[in-house]
Amino acid sequence: MRTRDVGTEPQTNLAMALRGRGWRTHLVVAGRGSIAPPPAGAFDSLLLPPAGAAEDEAVLVGLLAPMHAVMMTHSAEGLSLAPRLRQLG
Repeated sequence: MRTRDVGTEPQTNLAMALRGRGWRTHLVVAGRGSIAPPPAGAFDSLLLPPAGAAEDEAVLVGLLAPMHAVMMTHSAEGLSLAPRLRQLG
């Protein structure tokens, strides 16, 4: 299994820019695989849903629903959540 280094990816740079503007940022890693720890200060939290929860759309919607903004990267499956999240407002 390959480990991705999220510290060099665009979402980390975006998270750091958003934090610089006062936003709280959270990295949610759903699915299989592993990641290298993101750089310190990029995210307020790192959320790893329990095994099986990442495939449960209701669990992920519940996890993401309180967020003011959600950006999906590297997740075609995650895009299927967008309509349900938009309905919540």
